[in-house]
Amino acid sequence: MASQEFFKFIWSHRLISQLQRAFTEVPNVFNYQVENLGAGVDIETRAIFEGVLDMKHTITSAKIISQGTPIGIDNSNTCVISILNGTNVIATKTYDTAIPFPANNVSDSLGELSEIYKVLENGEKLHLEVTNGATADPPAFMLEIQYKNADVDV
Repeated sequence: MASQEFFKFIWSHRLISQLQRAFTEVPNVFNYQVENLGAGVDIETRAIFEGVLDMKHTITSAKIISQGTPIGIDNSNTCVISILNGTNVIATKTYDTAIPFPANNVSDSLGELSEIYKVLENGEKLHLEVTNGATADPPAFMLEIQYKNADVDV
C-alpha cells in the first residue's frame, strides 16, 4: 500500500512539473485576422488581446502574413503597423518603397521588440494600430504574436 501511495505521489509531482514546463517554456501563438482596409483607412488603437490576471505574458515575436497584393504603398503613402502595450510601442514597421509590404502569402517580422513593453501583466491589453497614407491600400493580413507565460511574482 505504501508503495502505491509513493508511486502516486511521484507521478503527480512529475505531471505537475511537466505541466508547469509546458505552460511556461512552450511558446504560445495568438493570431489576429486584420480585414482588408481601403486606401487611407486606419485602425486606431484596437485592443486585440488581454493578459490574464496574475499572469505575465512575454511577447517573443510579432509578424504579419500577407493575404493579398498591396496597392499604392510608397514613400509618400506609407503603411505603418504597430503593436502596443497600452499606449507604449512594443514593435512597429513602416512599409514604403524601400521596405515593401509583403506579397501574398509572405510573412514579415515587425522588427525588434521593446524589452520594456513586450511584457503584459495583470490584464494589460495588447493593441494594434495601422496607419495608411491616402493611397496606401494593404491587403488583409494575419498578425501572429508568439509569447510565453509565467506567474506574476507576488
